[in-house]
Amino acid sequence: MRGYIAITNPIWFDFQKNHKFEMVNFMRKNTSTFKVLQPGDLFFFLVKNRLGDRSERVVRGYGIYQSFEVLELEEAWLKYEHANGWNNKTEYANDLQNILEVDSSKGMGCIILSNLHFFNKPVLLSEIGIEFQNSIVSGKGIDEFEVERILESSGDAFNHFQTLEEQEFPEGRIKYVKHQRLERNKKLIDLAKQKFIENNGSLYC
Repeated sequence: MRGYIAITNPIWFDFQKNHKFEMVNFMRKNTSTFKVLQPGDLFFFLVKNRLGDRSERVVRGYGIYQSFEVLELEEAWLKYEHANGWNNKTEYANDLQNILEVDSSKGMGCIILSNLHFFNKPVLLSEIGIEFQNSIVSGKGIDEFEVERILESSGDAFNHFQTLEEQEFPEGRIKYVKHQRLERNKKLIDLAKQKFIENNGSLYC
């Protein structure tokens, strides 16, 4: 299971954190096909510091990648409305033009995510040995070991394990391969067992 760390606007992040949408739209200026992830991989939110301080490279949560679309601004609002991350279409259009410099008459990249999860303990990338250069504009792909490091550092590896167990995939698209890869990872299994014992007193089926 691979991952992607995306530079994330704090306005969008805070709005999503305060709402519960089944699917959300993460916008990007680039309309090229997003080939970094496969459905079921993790899309992490590296939230920009409001003061523009790039020395802090902090991951504050993730969503499960579902698909990529190219939509015009009007189309995106009609399809996802508030799940785009704004209170109304006017604010949405103005902020997108200011932040992403998106021409409302042209298409934009839409990364569709489900099952957003917000860390109680934000992850500082420098503390877990993941490089994220200041020159990166949109984000970077990471391998399964780096995904695991972020989840373990956040303390949410067990929660993600449960999410994979409980997640419903539309139209029968059950991604057993993702679940099986996690099961073969002994460190994650041990962590899940430990968390279960803490919560339930003993290990049982």
